[in-house]
Amino acid sequence: MKKISKKVWMIMMAVIAAAALSAAAVTAFKDKKQENAAYTPIEDGNIPVAYMEMGGRQMNRLHGFLEDRREWADRGNLTVLPKDRKLTVDFYNLDSRITGIQYEIRSMEDESLIERTVVKDWHQDEGAAEAVTILPIQNLIDKAEEYILTLAIATENQPEIYYYTRIVWTDDAYLEPMIQMAETFSDNTFHYEKASDLTTYLETDPAADNSSLGRVTLKNSFDQMTWGNLSLEKTGDMEMELKELQGNMATLCLSYVAATAGEQGEDSGETQEEQDREYYDITESFTMKWSSQRIYMMDYERTMNQIFDGGSEQYSGKRIMLGISDSHGLQELRSPNGEYQAFVVNRELWMYSRADSQSTRVFSFRQSETDEMANLQDYGIKLLSAGDDGTVDFLVSGYMSRGSHEGGVGVSLWRYEKGTNTLTERLYLPANESSEELLMGMDTLSCLSSSGTLYLLMGNTVYSVDTASRQAQVLAEGMTEENFAVSPGQERIAWQDGEDLYDSRSVHIMDLETGKSAQIKAPEGSSIRLLGFVGGDLVYGLAEENSSVKVNGRTVQAPMYALEIVGKDMNLQTRYEKEGVYITDVEIEGSRVHLQRMTRVGDSYMTAGADTLVCNEEVEEDSMEGIFGFRCCLSLFLGFC
Repeated sequence: MKKISKKVWMIMMAVIAAAALSAAAVTAFKDKKQENAAYTPIEDGNIPVAYMEMGGRQMNRLHGFLEDRREWADRGNLTVLPKDRKLTVDFYNLDSRITGIQYEIRSMEDESLIERTVVKDWHQDEGAAEAVTILPIQNLIDKAEEYILTLAIATENQPEIYYYTRIVWTDDAYLEPMIQMAETFSDNTFHYEKASDLTTYLETDPAADNSSLGRVTLKNSFDQMTWGNLSLEKTGDMEMELKELQGNMATLCLSYVAATAGEQGEDSGETQEEQDREYYDITESFTMKWSSQRIYMMDYERTMNQIFDGGSEQYSGKRIMLGISDSHGLQELRSPNGEYQAFVVNRELWMYSRADSQSTRVFSFRQSETDEMANLQDYGIKLLSAGDDGTVDFLVSGYMSRGSHEGGVGVSLWRYEKGTNTLTERLYLPANESSEELLMGMDTLSCLSSSGTLYLLMGNTVYSVDTASRQAQVLAEGMTEENFAVSPGQERIAWQDGEDLYDSRSVHIMDLETGKSAQIKAPEGSSIRLLGFVGGDLVYGLAEENSSVKVNGRTVQAPMYALEIVGKDMNLQTRYEKEGVYITDVEIEGSRVHLQRMTRVGDSYMTAGADTLVCNEEVEEDSMEGIFGFRCCLSLFLGFC
């Protein structure tokens, strides 16, 4: 193992263990949900949000960062400047007066500075939580070219808050009608009498899945596009974001909360109480192409996720009804004795206790069912362990919109203890990567061993962190999809030595539960290539050194003359080798290893078809095996038996 680098040491110096949050259950959402649900609190957000004005609309909500880290913003959204380049920016949720505003513009290509300007004028009424300013962007940028805009403000309570967006200055007038079309399309889905206009854009496919409203595209039926048998209405404000604009092509994203419409009581004629409504997070993505005759809908996708509230109506026998969902991010983990069941739904962590038939909302950045943060998807939750005493360990990764790390990007390790109803942050690792990169790393590798060692992939580096001492080590750097592999259950990892994928001399393998590592070296005159895992068994190939051939005019680097599989005990389980046959590509699918092969004929090579190895290794089942689709009710169920 490598010693900890200076960069990692600086990161780990910032690792903290936060104090336990309040142990008392707090009232959340609606009183009626207290029948069988308890809640743990997270501090409200204090960082203001910013909106860019485009075409008379507030668009591209920007969340603030407390450090100037452009890499955190990734590509973000795109703001189209007005013709005079005077960009209006609106701020909301200010907790104090603004004391200064500055912006800078940099090249997308090399981040070279184009302009840096101190803004002298802005408007904020005394004591108001809102403000508006105009950025007087100079004539130093080229039309139709994208740039990075960094906007920084200072307030009486916050010395620095940074916002990021891409900007473009263009004479094209395509965007405005496409924005109008997206709004009209979305609104018409809620009004059946107007919805017939949508048929112009539908590409209904009989093979499309119309069993759930969780994900809807143009290939779905008209009934699916108009919400099936649900009577819905939008609640609160709709957020609109421009993702891309290339000539006459644009990609727009709408997000909002919708709720079941009120029903009239039989006697009173009054609308049903708000607490009886069901709420849903909705996201719509439009890709459109403008022409002088019409606007073409090139692609459309709508996702729908019911906001789980723990109310008694969401329990039926031995099932927890999660409601309509696109299934993204759903997780479930049970304690060994089956007494407790932790599950993640719609980026919220809940735990169900059999003993008291109570569900607890353990962690959420959402503060109400109509919270404007509802569709913020720049963070994720990963379940790590669930104990028989009601203890749950989990990670929160990405942009921190609330709590003690608000305005930062990083990874937090949390522990919830049912006995005292306390939520404690055990570690916080600030990150250099964007939220998107962190979430990808967390999905690839985030494992907590029984001895308390946390293993993480952050960026291209694998870390191990002792949660007791909060000491970190770098296990491997420069990891990519080609030279790094994780077993399906995340109990083992492997990586190649060297920078050349086709010229490695050894592969390292590590058991994350025991912490033991081993090394597999290539035979003399051969190189070794990591291929992946079948369950917990490692698969790798052997090739002759510095070998490359051409097949059908395409150069194939280091064709493998043999494939080997070793078990958890590091003993050889299988060796595939055939005279004159070389392996050019390998795909692992469950317990099957698919091989693409070629043979040598004289001085040339030709393809030799495919072959498949079927392994006896038991591959871990999906962690959400308790979820079932129910076609009639368009719901998902999480079973506990």
